[in-house]
Amino acid sequence: MPRPCRRGQIRDPDTNRCRKPRREEMRQPALTPEERAARRKEKERELREFREKQYTEDKDLVDFFGYGDEFYFVKIFGTGEAVRGQVGRNPITATGISGPYGLVHMRHEEYGIDAYVFAEKHVRFSCPQDYTRIDTYLDSLLRTSDVFIDVFVETPVLKQINYVDFTSGLAYLRHLFHPCIGERSQCPYTNARVHFADLRSTVIDPEANLYRNYFLDILGGIGDIPIRNKAELITYLGDKAGLVITNKQDPDQDIASFIAGGIMKHVPRIRRNFKSSRFGRQLLQFMGQEFYNQLSMNRFSPVSILGPILDMYSLARMFKDFGEGDGSQPRYANNIVFYGGGMHAEIHSKFMKQVGFRTVEAVMNESEDVCINMQAIKQPFFS
Repeated sequence: MPRPCRRGQIRDPDTNRCRKPRREEMRQPALTPEERAARRKEKERELREFREKQYTEDKDLVDFFGYGDEFYFVKIFGTGEAVRGQVGRNPITATGISGPYGLVHMRHEEYGIDAYVFAEKHVRFSCPQDYTRIDTYLDSLLRTSDVFIDVFVETPVLKQINYVDFTSGLAYLRHLFHPCIGERSQCPYTNARVHFADLRSTVIDPEANLYRNYFLDILGGIGDIPIRNKAELITYLGDKAGLVITNKQDPDQDIASFIAGGIMKHVPRIRRNFKSSRFGRQLLQFMGQEFYNQLSMNRFSPVSILGPILDMYSLARMFKDFGEGDGSQPRYANNIVFYGGGMHAEIHSKFMKQVGFRTVEAVMNESEDVCINMQAIKQPFFS
C-alpha cells in the first residue's frame, strides 16, 4: 500500500506518484445562480442551527448576569428582524444610524472603487427611536445588495462570543459578523467578504499576536528605558535593531521608514498582504510617517504604535489582489465598508485621499450622541 501524500499534494493516477496539483485541477467551476441560491439557503439554515445551539450553551451565562431571554436575543444576536434572517429583499433606507458618529463616502475613479468609512467613539449610544442600529443596517445591506461587498471591521479573530458587554456599535458588529470571521463556515452572506482588521491580539491565531514578536519587543523596550527625545530613540534603535540614519539633518524619514519596514518584515500577515497590494509602496511610506507621528505625539510611548498597526494591516488587505479563486468572488475589493474607531477612520480616509480617492459625501455628528443622520446620504450604498 503506497504511503499517503504530503499535505498539499495529490497522487497522479498515471504515475502513482505524489505531486502538486496543476492549476486546472485546483480551480473550481463557477457557481450557477441556482447553485448560489441553494448555497445561500444552506448557509442560512446552518447559521440558524448554530445560533440555537449557542443560545442553549450560553443560557447559564446569561442567567448568571440576570438577563432574560428577550435581552439575550437582542443583545447577543442583534435586532430580531435582521440577524434571524427575516430581512426582505428591499434594503433598509435609514433616517439615521445609531453606533457611528461619522461617515465618509469616497471614490477612486480610475480603479472604480467605492468606500464607506464609518467612525465611532467606542462608547454607549443613545439615539432617536426611528434610527436604525448599525448591525441591522449592514446586515440588510449585505443580504440585499446586487454587488459584492468587502467589509472591514475593527475586531480580532474571536473563537467564541461569550460575554454580554455591549458598549458601542462595534460590539454589536462583532457579534453579527462573528460567524464570518475565522473559519467562516457559518457566514450567511454569499455576496460579501468580512475581514477582521485588528490583528493586535487574538485568541486563536498565535501568528497574529503582536505581543510575541521580535521586532515589536524591541519597540516595546522603548518604554522600559524610557526614551525622552529623538536622539535617544535613534541610539536605541541603532543599537538594538540596526537603524542607520542617512540624513542626519532630517532623520525623521529614516526613522519612519525603518519602523514601518521592520513591522512589515516581522509580521507575516502584514507582509503577505503588502506583496499584492495596489498601493503597497505608497502605503509603506505613509504608515512609516504615521508610526513616527504617533511616537512623537505620545512622548515616545511604545503603546502608541499599536493603533497604526491595525491601519497598516487593514489598508494593505483592502487593496490587495485576492486572486481568481473559484470565480464566485471578485479579485479586488471594489465596494468597501470600513467600521472602526475615529482615529482609524481618519487614517483610512487620509490615505485614500493621498492615493487618488475623492470625497463624494460625508456626514459628521459633533454632539455627544453617537449617531448620524442619513437623509443627506444616497441609499442604498453602491447603487
